[in-house]
Amino acid sequence: MKTEAGKRLLDKILLHLPIFGIIIRKVSLARFTRSLSSLLETSIPIIDTFAIISRTMGNFFYRQAIEEAGFRLKTGSTIAKVLAASPSLFPPLTTQMISIGEETGTLDSISGQLATFYEEEVDQTVANISTVIEPVLMLFLGVGVAVLAVSIILPIYSLTQQIG
Repeated sequence: MKTEAGKRLLDKILLHLPIFGIIIRKVSLARFTRSLSSLLETSIPIIDTFAIISRTMGNFFYRQAIEEAGFRLKTGSTIAKVLAASPSLFPPLTTQMISIGEETGTLDSISGQLATFYEEEVDQTVANISTVIEPVLMLFLGVGVAVLAVSIILPIYSLTQQIG
């Protein structure tokens, strides 16, 4: 975890987890778009904005993609094209909305709307997970109680067999 390779490996594993990987992606996208929206409302240049956002990202791969996007923006590429180069991290919805925001000049408000969308998606996904986990937890608790009951009753039963 403390080395660069360890952090990269952990973040790769986290992004590929079945349920939690989706949540991590959505949280990262919400953080990216919220930061982008907030920084675009100020007079900070876009290249500096990407440098700042990359430092706030917790996931190694998102941080690396945003740093690379900042470098590619210096060459005159659009934000949407730069982000579309990483389709596993930035889904088509994100890149298309950012492209629309760039074309219309409303990137700050569109990225704010994207942030709200992803934040709501995270809330909804977490709520759905809790409804799925409840029956599974009940099953594990039932099995645990059954094992405990059997472990108490079996010695008592074997003692009564030896006495009688």
